[in-house]
Amino acid sequence: MCWLRIRGKFVNYSIIKAHAPMEDKSDTEKDAFYNELRNLYDACPKHDVKLIIGDLNAQIGKEAIYYPTIGKKAFHQKSNKNGKRLIHLAASRNMIIGNTLFPHKDIHKTTWRSPVAHHFSQIDHLLIDSRHVSHSMDVRTHRCASVDTDHFLLVLQIWARISNAKKFLRKKDEKYDYEKMTLPEKQVEYKTNLKENLQELAINPDDSLDSRRNKITGVIHKTAKETFGKASKKQPKSWFDKECQEASEVKNKAYVNMQQRSYTTASTNKYREAR
Repeated sequence: MCWLRIRGKFVNYSIIKAHAPMEDKSDTEKDAFYNELRNLYDACPKHDVKLIIGDLNAQIGKEAIYYPTIGKKAFHQKSNKNGKRLIHLAASRNMIIGNTLFPHKDIHKTTWRSPVAHHFSQIDHLLIDSRHVSHSMDVRTHRCASVDTDHFLLVLQIWARISNAKKFLRKKDEKYDYEKMTLPEKQVEYKTNLKENLQELAINPDDSLDSRRNKITGVIHKTAKETFGKASKKQPKSWFDKECQEASEVKNKAYVNMQQRSYTTASTNKYREAR
């Protein structure tokens, strides 16, 4: 198991390479491996795009109960025990098994060929954070790579993107006239009005703390609005000033002169050709 961190254009990438125990190993050895893998994942920087790749010795099926942690394009029909362990790891860390998402021929899905019999399997996998799954363009195997092994090369095409954070609309806070708030007479008037309004406020002893806070906050805003008034919206200054107007007129005049010279030259050439 190893960890490689690569600097990207927008974000950095933390790549974890792992080799999981085989299906016939003991549960103790498998538990120790996955605990170490979880600890290594948690040690990666929070804002990195995290990838887990390698020979994980897990067969991922097409069971609907594991969507959306897995896709619908896996090679196998059912997941074995190692596959279920891998799916639980991905679900616990909000990851997606990327090579089960893309439709390919079976020869481009399988990652291992048995040296004894003509048997193929998909046991090498690539896991990516679900929030960055849109970065992956394609995942498939390439058989032509000479890597001196019975495994095929698993290739990920990734496209770095900037996350588009969702904007939640909320009510804007009221702004009051700041110039009036700096006047001493307005400050005295505000204190007097606020004291009177708070005395008139009826608070039930059975009210909760949130209810009391909302009532007091409402009185404070109401008093400020009556005393100072709302702040007037400032009109933005126009960037197209007199200097821009003069530069625009000079440019337009030069363009008209250039068009006239071009027309005159073309007319002269036609006249000469006619003669």
